[in-house]
Amino acid sequence: MQSISVFLSRARFLSGFCFLFVVWCFASITVAQTPKSTKSKNVSKTLVEIITFDRLQALMQPNPDTVRIINFWATTCRPCIEEMPSFDRFHREYSLSKDGQKTVQVLFVSLDFKRDMETKVVPFVKKRGIQAPVVFLGPPKSAEIDGVDASWSGSMPATLIIGTKAGQRSFYEKKMEYDELKDFVKTYLFP
Repeated sequence: MQSISVFLSRARFLSGFCFLFVVWCFASITVAQTPKSTKSKNVSKTLVEIITFDRLQALMQPNPDTVRIINFWATTCRPCIEEMPSFDRFHREYSLSKDGQKTVQVLFVSLDFKRDMETKVVPFVKKRGIQAPVVFLGPPKSAEIDGVDASWSGSMPATLIIGTKAGQRSFYEKKMEYDELKDFVKTYLFP
């Protein structure tokens, strides 16, 4: 009689153990199949797009309806950070066409290191609530610097303004305030 009760208690123990083992296996499989850190990947895809220099060159071509302002910056560049609100304000005020007028597109190009993309660039853009598009290029090579403008030394902040017609380009290697930016751009908006 005692051997039957020992057998039944061992059977209950094993069945309970098997049940817990199955639950643990199912939970492990579910966790393994769930994409890791989908939230941060979605945030970076939404806030900051990684581009190549070829893509940037395409964006540097004139558009008959839009004046483009391409601002090169990094999270480690204090003057870059200080001028960003002016550029973002300019984007908000001039990015929508009013009565058929030309529009302005501001594009922020991050030159931060790739290792800082998720830890510095994306949180910076999110915290500041930047509305203008932000792309990530990474530190440029010397050929890429020359491809933006032959006069560029590679220092930041740097801004390229591209008018609506071929040959309308201005390059500035300095910090810019809102009124100064407006003066530079209005020659392309109101020729």
